[in-house]
Amino acid sequence: MSGCRLCNCPFPGVDGVCALCRCVSRLVGEFRALQPVLRSWGVSQARQWTSLLQEEQAQQRARDRLCAPVGPPTTGGLPVPPPPPPRTEGIAVKREAAASAPSAPAEVAEAPSSSARGAREEAERSRSRQKPKKEKKKEKAEGKRSKEKSLHVEAEKLSLTRGPSAGQGVRDWKIETGAEADPENQSILLEGAGEQSQKGEAEEKFVNGEEVEANLAPLGRLVQGTPVVVVGEYRQEGCRLCGTVQGLQVRHVGDVELQLTGEGTESESLLKWITGHPTVPVRVHLCGSTCPNKVDAEGLVHATKIRQKQRSDEGGWSENLREGRDENAELRREAMALQEKEAKEKERADQKRDDKKTKKKKKEKKKRSSSTGGSSRKKVRSSRKRVNSRKELKDVFGSTGLDPNYKVRRKLVKALKKKLKRKKEESTSGDSSSIDGSGESSDQGSSEDEGIFGDTHKVRVVARRAPGVLAESTIREMQSQLLTAAGTVWDQEKGEVPAVALQYYRNHLAPLLSGGASREALTLCWSLDLALQGKVANTVDCLAQRLKSLQLTANGGSWRVSQRVEVVPPERGQLTSRAETQAAAKEDKEEQKTRALAKGKEKGKSESSGAGAPWRYGKGETKGRDKGKGKRSEKEEGKKSS
Repeated sequence: MSGCRLCNCPFPGVDGVCALCRCVSRLVGEFRALQPVLRSWGVSQARQWTSLLQEEQAQQRARDRLCAPVGPPTTGGLPVPPPPPPRTEGIAVKREAAASAPSAPAEVAEAPSSSARGAREEAERSRSRQKPKKEKKKEKAEGKRSKEKSLHVEAEKLSLTRGPSAGQGVRDWKIETGAEADPENQSILLEGAGEQSQKGEAEEKFVNGEEVEANLAPLGRLVQGTPVVVVGEYRQEGCRLCGTVQGLQVRHVGDVELQLTGEGTESESLLKWITGHPTVPVRVHLCGSTCPNKVDAEGLVHATKIRQKQRSDEGGWSENLREGRDENAELRREAMALQEKEAKEKERADQKRDDKKTKKKKKEKKKRSSSTGGSSRKKVRSSRKRVNSRKELKDVFGSTGLDPNYKVRRKLVKALKKKLKRKKEESTSGDSSSIDGSGESSDQGSSEDEGIFGDTHKVRVVARRAPGVLAESTIREMQSQLLTAAGTVWDQEKGEVPAVALQYYRNHLAPLLSGGASREALTLCWSLDLALQGKVANTVDCLAQRLKSLQLTANGGSWRVSQRVEVVPPERGQLTSRAETQAAAKEDKEEQKTRALAKGKEKGKSESSGAGAPWRYGKGETKGRDKGKGKRSEKEEGKKSS
């Protein structure tokens, strides 16, 4: 496959020219169409700048003559070099324009004498001394303005010279491209110029209300609010659309998309979409006769022709989308109501069918339950139910010192502190007035609860009045001595109370305790963690089995046997599990048995001359079994003789 005819790129188009070269050729055609305008403007500018330059040169020569000395200057015998000529390079002026320009003004007469010049200078100095400050400021400001004006003029001159080179006229400007160098590709450039002329004709037709190709539509005329009529396709169906332009989007050359507010259309599907999306503009792709990127989508019209809306288009289909002029609104409402009615009827029929199926299944289940025992089926179902031993912490520890909400726990602790403080003050006042007997009825209810001897132990009072606070303070103290799994300190003011008792036992208590005390501490920590996790039933089982183990040990039972009764597994210092250890022991036993069998077989071969009988497990298996009974043949003969 050959490349592009112009740039030899591997992406040629239909006619052997890539999209980039086609775009360049179009730009060249547009520039050639603008060349006459540029020529006329350049000639007028050149004449204007030529006249200005001649005036400046004449003024400079007059200044030089006024400032020149009368006699020959003395510079040590050396001649004075002539003044440098004025800088005129960089200003491209066409010869014909320079010849036709007006001639320079006449030269100024000879310079006056030196005495007159000296008198004039003295007069100017005296005037400058006598001038007030305001006039001096004005002169400075005028000087600045004149300088800025001269700089602006020079900048304009330079901007003119950057076009053609020096000595080259505006008419000699050319754009040299690879396409012009190759005579075979002149048709591409001519095609761009022809396309520009087509666009000009299309613009005239569009202004007059005639239809033009969508790809030749004048984009400058498609401003916001312009009413247009589009002929094209929507969902592979022919349609006509009337609307006003809301926006224009140009992705690249030949890919232009309009955004219209629809006012009327002949397509029923497009009419439904616009009425369902009143705030969304319709997208119109200006394709022309052929569209390389034809995509079907909701609200996208591919336009082949477009024209400006005229007065003759008012009324009829071109305005059926305006408010109050929707002709098909009633038809659409009837269609929507009919669709809803059909959907409801279908839903009712499906529901009746499902009800019949469920009734049939229930009857079959009743028949099965009557034929087979229903009690056995209930037992099977109950056994399949999953047992959930963990309860919600809010249900177990709600409104206690172990409440999962930290705010509730904090309020409870504050209230307890106030009560203890008040009780302490009352007890001190009661002690001071105990001689008179006035403090007997101050805390009558609490004295009845505490019993006859008045047990006022602080820990028991806290446990009775605020259950769970002691456990929460214990867990908080454990947290302060432990770290999290990430190696950070526990945050004690967020969330529920964590289960860290077992972790505390392994880090702090296990190295200090041994024997029965270690086992007792392990069981208590295990039970505490289960309770904090909401597993109340598991906690009770753990404590009950520990009590059974202690009873077995007290009755003289072995420590190993009593450990088998407990729920808490023994603390091992090894990584292998029990099942893994048992499997390894079983394999070792089988290997020893195989070795013993091999040794017995080798021994039988060495003692006997032949193959030898196979070795049997167990030494002296038949020793003394038939002793004193005699041979079998002798016994049979004795029976016959008798």
